[in-house]
Amino acid sequence: MKELGYDVGYESTNFAMGPPKMTKAVVDILVKTIKEAVHDPGYVKFCSERNARWEYIPPEKMVSVFDKRRTIVREIMLKAGILKEAK
Repeated sequence: MKELGYDVGYESTNFAMGPPKMTKAVVDILVKTIKEAVHDPGYVKFCSERNARWEYIPPEKMVSVFDKRRTIVREIMLKAGILKEAK
């Protein structure tokens, strides 16, 4: 996007999502495990070697993070003249 003159970066995001009635105990285990994995030196090295960014986003911040990213992408598409609004 920077090559097109937009002062932003954008990446594809991967995330884990479970069923809505997953128990808190299972959620807590998964959150802890994923957070540890994202900060594992081997994983960090793997991402760095591929010019990929790694980031841990806590569950309670996911909606606000994705809302912000949606706003950024919408603005880019609007400026590029490719935004199509749903009717």
